[in-house]
Amino acid sequence: MRRVLMLAYFFPPSKAAGTFRTLRFVRDLPALGWAPSVVTVRGATYPSIEVDPQLLHKVPAGTAIHRTAAPAYHRWYKRAIERAKAIRPSRTPAPPPASSPAGSAAAAKTAGDSVAAGRSPLDLLYMLCRTPDIDAGWYLPALCGALRAVWREKPDVLYATGGPWTTFLVARDVSRLTGVPLVLDYRDPWTLNPAVVRAGSKFEDLALALERTVVRRARAIVANTDVLRETLLRAHGPALGGKTVIIHNSYDAADYATPAPAPGPVFTLSYVGAMYDAHSPEPFLQGLAALLEREPERRGGFRVRLVGAGAPRVAARVRTLGLNDTVQVQESVPHAEAVRLQRSSDALLLLLTVPSDHSTFVPSKLYEYVAAERPIFAITRGGALAGLLRRRNLTPWIFAPEDVDAIARGLADLLDRHAQGTVPRLDAATVRSFSGLAAAERLAGVFESVVSGSPLPGELTPAGNAATRQPVAVTVP
Repeated sequence: MRRVLMLAYFFPPSKAAGTFRTLRFVRDLPALGWAPSVVTVRGATYPSIEVDPQLLHKVPAGTAIHRTAAPAYHRWYKRAIERAKAIRPSRTPAPPPASSPAGSAAAAKTAGDSVAAGRSPLDLLYMLCRTPDIDAGWYLPALCGALRAVWREKPDVLYATGGPWTTFLVARDVSRLTGVPLVLDYRDPWTLNPAVVRAGSKFEDLALALERTVVRRARAIVANTDVLRETLLRAHGPALGGKTVIIHNSYDAADYATPAPAPGPVFTLSYVGAMYDAHSPEPFLQGLAALLEREPERRGGFRVRLVGAGAPRVAARVRTLGLNDTVQVQESVPHAEAVRLQRSSDALLLLLTVPSDHSTFVPSKLYEYVAAERPIFAITRGGALAGLLRRRNLTPWIFAPEDVDAIARGLADLLDRHAQGTVPRLDAATVRSFSGLAAAERLAGVFESVVSGSPLPGELTPAGNAATRQPVAVTVP
């Protein structure tokens, strides 16, 4: 049995989206001859709203988990500045707003411009506390913890998943100090994010330089979408393509091993996930309102269930649109309940409303939706998600957020097809190709290539001739 040491900031009890990719690898790699251990943060590091203790039971018994501190240096600095301001308010400048996204172009530009203007070097110090991201305080504890783990366990491969990007810096230096070959796993783009406009700050240049040192050190790089792979090649040159492969996210087959609950008597379309920022239900709600205004006789014939963070704001919007009799809104639930709600639905709503046709992001919910084997009603502008949906024939219902009329007509089409019993179904091979075991098989292939020094496997996407399949266009009246 070979060993792999995995560096992952997000891991149970965290229920953040980044947790599940690593968790599934940890669960499925042992069956493929790879024994994983994990370096992660202490459970108390995560905000309480992002914790699901039940997820700890999904970690296989005997898995070595090395938890370390993750000091929030940027918060310490901010508190120190605030205290200093209370004593000498006229002499101590405030740091950039805490609401600025970690590592974002806006935050970096604010600090860079402030320093350039000579207002205060403290702004620079504040940004350095957030470089490469707000979790920079994890670097030293994680480095020490990972080195101890390497010394004790003698892993054959070092695997790191990001963000946060501090994880990659730790992995780079552990690999340098120990010689253990490194495999990077990108769940999101670090630099040159297609959804973020570069501001030309020094901190953006620094991030790109740091990323360059990381990708050079890596023996292999895994991207979770084709668009993300293209983004990496654009940032660091086409030569990177020789060691960069695609392994999509997946679902945990154990969550779907029992018979699915029987759907209720009324057609139910459900969304289970966060309901803000990139996952706004607003376009769908507008389309639903348009449909019911056009065809009021449909009221009472179906219901919509929206479950997740942001429920109070969404519920208020539902009331404003007069949809209370059709739409049920509730707060987020534990992961096991989320799976049950998906499986007890007649169809599932997928939302990705970011303003970019080149988004690298594919919601992790998609893979669970596939496992639930329910029709998918997707609202997205394009990018990696729309490409995957069309390439794999996962749904004929794909609509742009701004096309409210098409959303309304598409929803009517879904309801009519369900009533007629003509809703398309996914075949078993397609469903299995998105399983955690299938993804772990592909990752194990990467590990074997890295250890043996052989060429990396070919294009690692879900099984099947996805590249040659034609998208299915929905026809709506």
